[in-house]
Amino acid sequence: MRVKLTMAAVLSALSFSSAADIAVTGYYGQSLNQELVTEKGTKIDIKDDANFGVSLDKHDGISKYGLYYSNMSSVQRNAHGYELDLDYLLFQSAVVLPVSKGLSSYLGAQLGVNHISSNFSDSDTFFATGLFGGLEYEITKDFVALGEVRWLATILKNDSTTVCEGGANGTQCDWYFDGEVLNQFQFNLGVMYRF
Repeated sequence: MRVKLTMAAVLSALSFSSAADIAVTGYYGQSLNQELVTEKGTKIDIKDDANFGVSLDKHDGISKYGLYYSNMSSVQRNAHGYELDLDYLLFQSAVVLPVSKGLSSYLGAQLGVNHISSNFSDSDTFFATGLFGGLEYEITKDFVALGEVRWLATILKNDSTTVCEGGANGTQCDWYFDGEVLNQFQFNLGVMYRF
């Protein structure tokens, strides 16, 4: 429900101009997941699984920007019956460059959140970021086929400590940052409709 409301709000915001070039893209692909080790030494090994996604973007010259939503439901490879869902909602921006007639490449960055829910712990929302790139082929003026790769990084733990000491030159502070990052790679195929 949250995703539908967010997409409706973005569509309304992006439709301020009748000349706006808006695109809706559907994605289907495969996610490859990194193994993590918790502070207590427990290995979390998420099974590589299928993912689907949708994006709503505004195209402006050689750039495009908008929202990307992706979902992957999977299980832990080393613990049967432990299921989890990963829902990404990211703002994305990319540069699109023509390669040849009807074929373009794009490279971009994304920033947002990953909501992780499971049947073995409380759900939580984490900061996520990443990079993506791919190729688009114009089938018609309104329909485009694409293939892409996305790197998604979710910061699962974010503890920072500030230590300040007084010295001859005044107070000096050092920052210590400890983070666990879940890295995922998505290999997606998609169809874009531009209007």
